[in-house]
Amino acid sequence: MNKYNILVKLINLLVRNPDYGSWLNMVEGFISKFSKQMLNGISVTSKEELENRIYQYFDEIN
Repeated sequence: MNKYNILVKLINLLVRNPDYGSWLNMVEGFISKFSKQMLNGISVTSKEELENRIYQYFDEIN
């Protein structure tokens, strides 16, 4: 999975946003949930390990 796949997944999340909700609030909520569930308290030794954890999170939520 590459960084373009991440962008596609984020766009897919935004396309499905409700008419009454602000897209910015949805992105903020997503990033907040992501940081609490996946990034809080982790220790990584390389950029690749961090990328793998991010990709794993996206795979889990889809």
